[in-house]
Amino acid sequence: MKKSILSLAVAAGVSTTAMAQMHINHQGTGEALIYPLYTAQQGNDTYITVVNTTETAKAVKVRILEAQNSQEVLDFNLYMSPEDHFSFAITASGEGAKLVTADKSCTVPAIPAGGVDFVNNLFQDDKGADDAKTTTVDESFDNTGLSRTAIGHIEVIEMGQIAYSTDPKSVYQATLHDSDGVPGDCSAHTALWSDDKGTKGAWLAAAPGEADAGFVAGPWDGGGLYGYGQVVNVMKGTAFGYDAVAIDGLVDPDNALADGAALHYFPGDIDPNFQNGRLDSTFMVEALDGPQEAAAPILAVGALFQTTMLENDYVLDETINALTDWVITQPTKAAHVNEDDVADVIPPYNMMWDKRKVCEPVGMTSWDREEANPFIPPAGSVPPVFSPRPPAGETPDPESQDVPLCYETTIVQFGTDSAIGVDTVAIGVNDLLEGADGWARIGFGEDSIDTDDFYASDTDPDTNWQPRRISGTDADLVGLPVTGFAVIKYENGTLTDENGDGVLANYAVSTEHKAMTMTSN
Repeated sequence: MKKSILSLAVAAGVSTTAMAQMHINHQGTGEALIYPLYTAQQGNDTYITVVNTTETAKAVKVRILEAQNSQEVLDFNLYMSPEDHFSFAITASGEGAKLVTADKSCTVPAIPAGGVDFVNNLFQDDKGADDAKTTTVDESFDNTGLSRTAIGHIEVIEMGQIAYSTDPKSVYQATLHDSDGVPGDCSAHTALWSDDKGTKGAWLAAAPGEADAGFVAGPWDGGGLYGYGQVVNVMKGTAFGYDAVAIDGLVDPDNALADGAALHYFPGDIDPNFQNGRLDSTFMVEALDGPQEAAAPILAVGALFQTTMLENDYVLDETINALTDWVITQPTKAAHVNEDDVADVIPPYNMMWDKRKVCEPVGMTSWDREEANPFIPPAGSVPPVFSPRPPAGETPDPESQDVPLCYETTIVQFGTDSAIGVDTVAIGVNDLLEGADGWARIGFGEDSIDTDDFYASDTDPDTNWQPRRISGTDADLVGLPVTGFAVIKYENGTLTDENGDGVLANYAVSTEHKAMTMTSN
């Protein structure tokens, strides 16, 4: 494989507080939030919090996306008063999951007391038929089950800013909480999106993205949202938390269409999303100096997460029954891989969703705590496998360090069991580790991959691999857009109470991934 020359770009004192361009705000607040994981598998419940830190009332889209291909399983509009705090839980429901909340903030549709089940409407076509020409293999499959809804990630996107008003019939007063924490009139928001005896509500009658009645008339002035998630398993006695990734500068305030209702869309609409034309296409990242221009908003968002190398710890110490999982979420992947024609796959991705998976190889290296050399699997060893096991021929080369990431949210499982507790979208890498405890690196650039035919050559027109690049004004960013964290679980089996009875003593901690982004010049 021909290796390209990469240069590490060093940021020149970027301040996250002064950037008008789209950027990840490491101070934690923004106009959009990415929660890398929710799970209701194996007894897990996930608790999600969204906070409006500003003195402005806001409309916010909350979108739940399943793990395999980031298809929506639930979304709703949330109307937050100034300094509002909204929380909900995701828990198991039958084969899938549901959202429940006791929060009083206004949502459209209104969330019933018993919660609302996730749906599989958007992946009903994920089926395959048996090939009549083959008699020994049944190629049929059905990947439409509700079990897909039990794990995934979450997007929260600000849709607009609600104008201050003292009018008791205004949107602002309907949203505002009183001294008892109860909004003025949540039914008013529903009415604005509803038919009333043949007369459409004001928002329903408006064009998509122009439902501006009651919103700020002036330029877009978004931001100030933060959030976090917690995964709790009562029966296993474990819990861990993480902060949502905050994207600020999502909308260009100089855009003529970017008023205070620029992204206010109908509940259940696929908009607003990261492909929306009203988002900014300029971005700022630490790897490049100064504002950069992307070809489209979705590429600008992807550039914020573009990662060449990702690093973190793992612990598998048998004396404390330690387990480690890495959550790796690719928040823009679905927009790149779901076209009908393979020629339309958008870099930095190369493969199409085949109704079950879309795999991209990445390279993995590990070190133990004594700086041991990276482990190279011997010829004939058993490579890591998916859960469930993939069809023959799609496991990594056992003589390489290549690991296939096949889902929008993938759990990289370091031990023989999952630290988080997952049934699907997991890949085991235990056979690739140098020692029981240490640290590992996953490389997303093509230089990290052992696969010899990753790129097309002049003599091999049947391959169609594209460079893993997202282009900015000054240079390309190398890798894939990823985010996530590691979860390490421990068990202390020796604790007893004052009566000598055993005490459940499980512990879990999450640690943010460490990332490096390189440029190709």
